[in-house]
Amino acid sequence: MPIIDNKILTAMTNVQNLARKPTPDIISYPVLQAVFDAGPEALRVKLNALIDGVIADYETQSDLTTTRKLSATGDFTGTLNGGAITASDTGLATTVNAHLIDYVRNPAFGPATGLVNAYTFSAMPATALVDGMSVYLDNVIAANTGASTFNWSGSGAIAIKDAKGIALTAGKMPLNAIVGLRYNASVPCFQLLGEGSDVLTGNFVAGDLISGQSGYSNDPLTKITGTLALTGTALVGDIISGKTAYNTDAKTKITGTGANIRQSMSGTSGFVSTSVGTWTTIATGITINPKSIVVQTTDSTYYTTWWGLWEISPYDNVTGLSAGSQLTIQFISGSIRIQTASTLNYSWLWKATE
Repeated sequence: MPIIDNKILTAMTNVQNLARKPTPDIISYPVLQAVFDAGPEALRVKLNALIDGVIADYETQSDLTTTRKLSATGDFTGTLNGGAITASDTGLATTVNAHLIDYVRNPAFGPATGLVNAYTFSAMPATALVDGMSVYLDNVIAANTGASTFNWSGSGAIAIKDAKGIALTAGKMPLNAIVGLRYNASVPCFQLLGEGSDVLTGNFVAGDLISGQSGYSNDPLTKITGTLALTGTALVGDIISGKTAYNTDAKTKITGTGANIRQSMSGTSGFVSTSVGTWTTIATGITINPKSIVVQTTDSTYYTTWWGLWEISPYDNVTGLSAGSQLTIQFISGSIRIQTASTLNYSWLWKATE
């Protein structure tokens, strides 16, 4: 049987006494380590068990307002009171209190209160504003509808800005969301952290988007697939040379090679009365840009051959004489008007050609 000297027995007694005390003393690790090294293995096991019991007892104390030895480097007595340590030894107390109110390294967390666009928060423990301090608001009370402010523990309303330094637009503070804010003393403002994407304000529908393409209009969760399809059948030879168009591919413009076809319009006025000095309209709704206009009557006596206004340029508000001074033709605002040398009551044929 190994011999246990008095030093080891004394150490064991001291450890047992520590375990029985309602207010455990601090265990000096160097002393215990020396005891471990001096004793046999069985003794080390027993000492370990005793020490574990002391430490377990120490760590599971629930009444933290009871005076405790809190430091292994010096005698310190303190209490946990209202979220802050108060103690006779200001060393550790100062360190702990500084940690509790260090909202720069340790963001605060709690519910956002206040009103729409005017949010408030009460930190515990409270502290004055410091550049870089941050908070994560739990369950935003209401989604913002525009520019907003934040009041930290009664320090006053300060503007909330997005990551670009711009006042908030509607929806940046979503209802019931967890939102992070960090104080920027140089502005000053509270800057929104982890900001989501901008609100989508598109107004297109599937029929506005080319078939096979997709996108998001005003709902970031709903992708729209286009259904718009071009169904043209014209080929380059069907399009006047120099003109362009799209056939079935909205990304490919085709240039025409076809001959320049002259378009024309014609008609009959019906019986109208014409005279000197009075313009009489014989045609309206002409949609082409004519270079020539010719007219004649349906009567066998007057103006039985075509009489015309030629090389019209520009294509509007042009007046010209035809048949000497007997007939004047005018083209204006898509209409053909005439004056005759004498009063007539005839039906007129007309033709306009590009």
